[in-house]
Amino acid sequence: MGDVRKAFLGFMVEAARALIAGCRERGLRCRDPPLATSRLLSRIGLNQYQERAFWSDAQEASGREYIIYRYRRASFSLGLSVVESELLHIDGWLPADYFDCRLLGDACSKSPRGKALYAYVSSSVAGNSLRINAVNLLRILDMTVPGLVDELLDGVSDAVWGRGHERLVNAVLKAAGLESIRIVLPAAPKDRKDLLSLSPLLARLLKG
Repeated sequence: MGDVRKAFLGFMVEAARALIAGCRERGLRCRDPPLATSRLLSRIGLNQYQERAFWSDAQEASGREYIIYRYRRASFSLGLSVVESELLHIDGWLPADYFDCRLLGDACSKSPRGKALYAYVSSSVAGNSLRINAVNLLRILDMTVPGLVDELLDGVSDAVWGRGHERLVNAVLKAAGLESIRIVLPAAPKDRKDLLSLSPLLARLLKG
């Protein structure tokens, strides 16, 4: 993702970290929340200048697709989308979807309009397509293998800030080795070389 600023990537990682931790602590399913809202950005420590820069970068990246995985007639891509709409938050800062908001009742608040960044993973396999909220996928992984999402996010952070790629490669290989993932992927990567050939996004990230 060489066309996306490091600071934006870094803040997305921290937003995902705070969001998944919030879902975990509250026992929420988090099927379709935004990855980031202004309240969440403030919660993780962004100042007004950083927040403006974040939304500027998010708007620029909105609508683009980044290929996560490609093998023959199968591909999975990450897409970002900035929307302005009614927002739901739990405890004043945690982005929520309708289902979790209804579950927690009074802990959930509604704001009439605000910016939200959504992240989706889209798949195309033999002509069939599907789109799933990326936070949903992270939460499923978090419930399936506790700690693995933190390893993945730590690895992405390392790669973004030039601290090496070992944690990211190891975490992705661990995730790819899960039976539930191997069932979905036509060809599962076995080592670093496989990863770089199957994942254009990871190859770009590892190049810095």
